[in-house]
Amino acid sequence: MDKQAFEKLIDRFLSGEATEAEQARLESWYHDLEMADAALLSDEQLLDIVTLKHHLMTDESRGFGLPYRWIAVAALLLMVLSVGIYTLILNPGGGSAEPVRSAITIPPGGNKAILTLADGSRVLLGTTTGSGKVKEQGGVRLVEQGNGKLAYLIDGNNASSDGEKLMNNIRTPRGGQYQVTLSDGTRVWLNSASSISYPADFPAGERRVEVSGEVYMEVAHDQTKPFRVVSGQQTVEVLGTRFNINMYPDEPAVRTTLAEGSVRVIHGSAVTTTSIAVLKPGQQSILAGGNVKVASVDVEPVIAWKNGIFKFNKTNLREVTRQLSRWYDVDFTYAAGVSDRSFSGELARNANISEILDLLRFLDINFKLTQEAGRKVIHIQQK
Repeated sequence: MDKQAFEKLIDRFLSGEATEAEQARLESWYHDLEMADAALLSDEQLLDIVTLKHHLMTDESRGFGLPYRWIAVAALLLMVLSVGIYTLILNPGGGSAEPVRSAITIPPGGNKAILTLADGSRVLLGTTTGSGKVKEQGGVRLVEQGNGKLAYLIDGNNASSDGEKLMNNIRTPRGGQYQVTLSDGTRVWLNSASSISYPADFPAGERRVEVSGEVYMEVAHDQTKPFRVVSGQQTVEVLGTRFNINMYPDEPAVRTTLAEGSVRVIHGSAVTTTSIAVLKPGQQSILAGGNVKVASVDVEPVIAWKNGIFKFNKTNLREVTRQLSRWYDVDFTYAAGVSDRSFSGELARNANISEILDLLRFLDINFKLTQEAGRKVIHIQQK
C-alpha cells in the first residue's frame, strides 16, 4: 500500500466513510506487517506505522479493532526514530532487531480517587461506570457521571450559604486519575498522586482552592470572583483560563504552564511575597531552590497526560521513570553508572508497562523486577 493510498484510507476511516471492504483491507495490511520481520520493513512502511499511530493517538474516541500490539509498536518505533537509533531496526547488526518480550504484567492506572466530605466521611470514586448522586451538601448535589468524572451541581431552589463552609477534598492514589467539575463550572483534571481541596460552593467575592501533585484546570470566567489556586509557597490568580501545575515533591521544580488566557503567579508565603510573574500562553513559571524564572515552552507535552498520552520532548530517563512510577504504581531504582538519556516521542498511557520496558531494552537499558516490602521495584541497570 503506497503512502497516498494509506493516508486516504485512514482519512476515510476516521471520517466514518470507510466501507467494510476498506476496513478489511486495513486489517489485512496490519496482518502482513505483523508477520514481517521488523528489521526488513522499508522506510515507507515504518513511516506508515508512525502515521497510523499519530491518527490513533489523536482520535482515541474511535477504535480500529486492530491488534493493540501494533499500536504499541508504532509508538515504540516513533520513540526509536526520535532518539536517533534508527539502525537498531534497519540494521540487525547495530542492536536488537526485535524487542525481548517482557513477562512483566503491571497494568496502567485508571479512574479512581477518594472523596473526603466536610463531615470526614469518605467516598471511593471510580468504582462504577454508571452515574448517580453521591451526596448533597448545602443545596449542592454531588453526582458521579461515570468515566472518572464527578460534578457539583447547584440546586437553585434549595441553595444555601452552607455550601461555602463545607470543605471537600479529592485525592488520587498512585495509579489513579480523576476529573471534577466544581460548583462554578471550573473543570479540574487530577493526575496520579494528586489532590484538590475546595468548598462545595464558593462564597461571594472569591474562589479559592488548594492543590498538590499535578492538576490541569479550565477555570470558568467570573469577573466578580477571581480564582486563586494555592500550591505550597505559590498562588496562581486567574479570571478564566487553562493551565497546568506540576508540584510533585520528587520533582526538582514547581512548574506552572499556561495554555490559554493569562495568569499571575505569586511566589512566597502568606506574609511575604518574593516574586510575581505574569504568564502568557506558551510560557511556564519555574520555581526551584527559591529562584523563579519564566520560559517559553511547548505546552503539548506538558498537558498530554490529561489526554491519555505520555509525550516526551528531550525528556531525561529519570524524569520519564518518575512519570511511569506514579502512573503504574511501581518504584524505579538506578544502579551505579547508569547514564541518563533523553527521549522524544509519544506512548499511550493505557499500555501495559511491558511495552515501555521493551522500549528501554531497544535502547540498551536493562532492568530487573523485584518484589520488596510488598511493592514492585524495577531496577534500571547498564548493559
